[in-house]
Amino acid sequence: MSAQLPIVDLQTGSMKFNIVDDATGTKTPHEVDVMLLKLACEEQERTHNLEIRDGKYVPTPQFLFDLANSLKGLGLPMCTPTMAFQLWCAAGAQIETLKKNTETPPT
Repeated sequence: MSAQLPIVDLQTGSMKFNIVDDATGTKTPHEVDVMLLKLACEEQERTHNLEIRDGKYVPTPQFLFDLANSLKGLGLPMCTPTMAFQLWCAAGAQIETLKKNTETPPT
C-alpha cells in the first residue's frame, strides 16, 4: 500500500475589490483571478524594463497606461492607470498570501 499525500487546501485565487465612483461614492464590486493579474503585471514589468530602486520596481507613466490597457483584457473595462497601480501593488501581496496558505501543512 502506498502512502497517501496530505490534503492541500486550495484557494480559488479570486481577488475581490470595489471600484468607487469618484463623483457619487457608489461602490461596484469586481473580482479578478490573482494569478492572471500577477502574470499580466509581470509581463508589463518585463516589457517596460522597469528600473529597480531600493529593491522595488519604479513605475513609469507609460508602464501604468499599458498595464491599465492590459487589465482591460482581464474584465476590467474601466481600468485607469491609477487603478492599475493599486492592482499591481495588491497582486504581489495576494500572491504571497496564497503561497503561505499553500505551504502551511494542514492540521
